[in-house]
Amino acid sequence: TYTVTGLPDRPVDLVAISSAFSRRTHSGVVPGRADPVDFTLERGGSISGRAVNGWGAPLAHLTVHVWQLNPAGIFIFYTIKNTSTRDGRFQVDNLTPGIYRLVVHHPGLAEVRAPAVEVRAGTTAALEGELVLEPPATLSGRVVDAGGHPLPGVPVQLVPGTQENGLGYLIRPLEATSGRDGSFTVHD
Repeated sequence: TYTVTGLPDRPVDLVAISSAFSRRTHSGVVPGRADPVDFTLERGGSISGRAVNGWGAPLAHLTVHVWQLNPAGIFIFYTIKNTSTRDGRFQVDNLTPGIYRLVVHHPGLAEVRAPAVEVRAGTTAALEGELVLEPPATLSGRVVDAGGHPLPGVPVQLVPGTQENGLGYLIRPLEATSGRDGSFTVHD
């Protein structure tokens, strides 16, 4: 039994999180107008993988963003795990069964998006192969008017043309502003 007090008189989401089970959410609960909300927690599944740099050296201290495919077919943010072993191995546990995509970050290297993987209760889905994080790339150019004159102060943004890797948006927006000579450089 649990009791939560001091809630607003509007719909709220209740989330039960346990280190041994997958999390469970009840959305749109209106305090004072709803019957008691019970949670049935299930054993979750896991995703494991290994990350290396472009030279094949293992990467420790990764940040792993976990995205879950929702019923509308859109990947939504689920959780973050900030750890990996010295040999580059990581595992994200207690995930609700479903389809997931991982986006892996390491300081000084470009992020990598792993292929989507299905998680089942009580099992570990291992990513195929190693995730290779390379040094970040840059994209440079100039912004000019029709007469070839530089246009300073123009924002330039990198946006995907399609649903890149199933995520129709970037985790971090990539942008730059053109300088006095119209030049810009977008860094990953």
